[in-house]
Amino acid sequence: MPDSLCGAWIAIDDADEQNGAIWFAKGSGHEPIYPPCPEVGYGFGDKIVGDIQYVKGVSDPDDENNTLTGVAGKYDQVLSIMKAGDVAYFNGHVLHRSKKNWTTDRYRRSFVGHYCNARSFTQWGADDRNYAADQSSTELPDVHRAPIVDQTTGMTNASHILARGDTHLRFAVPRFGTPCAALLPPEVRSAEYRKIAQMIQVQGNGLLGCALAAPNLVDDDDEPSDPVKGGGY
Repeated sequence: MPDSLCGAWIAIDDADEQNGAIWFAKGSGHEPIYPPCPEVGYGFGDKIVGDIQYVKGVSDPDDENNTLTGVAGKYDQVLSIMKAGDVAYFNGHVLHRSKKNWTTDRYRRSFVGHYCNARSFTQWGADDRNYAADQSSTELPDVHRAPIVDQTTGMTNASHILARGDTHLRFAVPRFGTPCAALLPPEVRSAEYRKIAQMIQVQGNGLLGCALAAPNLVDDDDEPSDPVKGGGY
């Protein structure tokens, strides 16, 4: 997955430890991408690392079947207790998981969106089975398969929607017409992209005009800044 990827886990129901809230392994974002064992049949990873550990069962809530548990276990486990409508944002490299719903009368539904730089090369959803698959088939696709996979490079960018900005890579459009950059004419996308790039370029600190914090700055409506009482911006 691209290094620029960010996940947004949106709770549809209240989520806690009993009904399967999401856990994060704090500090695990610097770990390599562990490749799947050959018998898994899909997925990539940092296979060029000489002593890399191959994993399987990474989505299995049973720790005995999930070999990635040992890697995540080196880090503090943070439980994200959420109310319906809450959103947890996280770096795509941070190890995360949801465990079993132990309740008998509560759902734990969620919607997860993944976002990355539109110029990132991604192979998410491309695996050996995808290359051999007849993509014109009317059969239901494998759950891990991207709708469009470049047969030479394995690139799946054409399966992912361009939300904003512009890119030289292929992209998908929303099925239900949700307003986004993917539906704009190329010249409009290009013009808006250049406008945003110019806005960022003229800002010395990259904060789009937002000033850096200055605790001792006194405003007309403020008392002079005091280290005990505070004041100023």
